This record gives sequence, structure tokens and C-alpha cells, in this order.
Amino acid sequence: MRQQSSRVGSAAVRTSTDGRADRSPDAPVREVDSRFPGIVQRAGRAGYRLVPVEGGSGWELLDSEDGARLHRCGDLDDIEAYLNS
Repeated sequence: MRQQSSRVGSAAVRTSTDGRADRSPDAPVREVDSRFPGIVQRAGRAGYRLVPVEGGSGWELLDSEDGARLHRCGDLDDIEAYLNS
């Protein structure tokens, strides 16, 4: 499984491509803003998993039960708009 990392505030939060936390020091750092943890929680409550697009070019919302891709976008603003709809 390929791993990516997200920086939230001043702390690095490492995530695998399926969105689970990983503290591996070998994973590259992916810069995201401080809204990331809240959006991940909100997506989870709505039945989605928020995962980075492979290659770091955006985000995907996947169905938490079957992993089907439901929405793909370039930034967290778009994810929030989708969750608000």
C-alpha cells in the first residue's frame, strides 16, 4: 500500500492512500490545511472515506462500505461543498 503524509498545523499526519493514519517516517509529507481532520471526521459520519488522489493531485470521497468512488476534486473547499450539499 502506498503511503502519503499530511501536515496539519505544525504536526505531520501520515496517511496511506486509503486514508488511514500511518506514522511511517518514510512516507512523503503532503501539505494540507488545519481543516483536514474535521473534514475527515465529517466525511466518516456521512458514510464516506476521504483519501488523497494518488500522485497528490486532489481528493476523493469513497463509499465507506464498498470503496466506490463517489466524488473527486482538486481541493478541500470542493470536498466541503460536496458534504454541504
